[in-house]
Amino acid sequence: MSEAPFVFFMLFSVLLVEKLVMVRPVTSWPLLIGAGLATAALLLVRYFGLPIVGAIIFYVLVRLRNWRAVVFAAIVGLGVMVPTFGFGAEAAMARYGSMGTSLLGFLNLGDAAISRPGSANVAAWITSDLGFGAAILRNTRHLLTSALPDTIMLLFGGPQVTAFFASIGLGYLPIILQGVISAMIILGYGLCLRRRLTVIEVIAPAYIFFLLVITQGRWPDMGSAFRYIFPMIPFVLVYFLYTVQALDRLGRRQSWWPET
Repeated sequence: MSEAPFVFFMLFSVLLVEKLVMVRPVTSWPLLIGAGLATAALLLVRYFGLPIVGAIIFYVLVRLRNWRAVVFAAIVGLGVMVPTFGFGAEAAMARYGSMGTSLLGFLNLGDAAISRPGSANVAAWITSDLGFGAAILRNTRHLLTSALPDTIMLLFGGPQVTAFFASIGLGYLPIILQGVISAMIILGYGLCLRRRLTVIEVIAPAYIFFLLVITQGRWPDMGSAFRYIFPMIPFVLVYFLYTVQALDRLGRRQSWWPET
């Protein structure tokens, strides 16, 4: 299970990167190197770290716009390439090559997935018979009605729960609660974005967009579907609580709101 170290390095890199963009114009080489290596570790632990690494590099380049940003990107690149080409480079390149070829075929930009040594399993689950639009819509529906709500409340997920509420005439209740939770998370993201742009607000949409595209409509059918949204749980909780806090502030303006 790589989720725990992945989340650790993700949060660690977020912390270091935010410190890095705030200490200008002072140059702290330990901070610069540490942030770069922590970011590189994301891609070494899981290949789904690709959008997060790309988002972090983009954020640093935009925020710093100086030589430190270039050095940071170089450290990340070296931190990924040196271990990759030193240990198991052929298998790693086969995996990324298979993913890229399959994705191009899915986007109608190239041939269908081509079998490569050591990459058959990747090509098998990533190849989809759905069109691009239908696949994105299917994954988005899963995101809003299952993945995001389950990060907050697992109680209202699953066919057994749905069947129970349907048997008592409340079959619509789980769907409503799932929609409310997803709406609160999205609203919280907007509130955070309005208050201050941090690397988290770049990472979260980049990762989710990558997830919606790369799984090619197969996300709901994957046996371990929840593990792909698992890295976003810390951020999702923050966005959800931001909305709760905003609703509390709004309620305090009303005379009937309970005092706390």
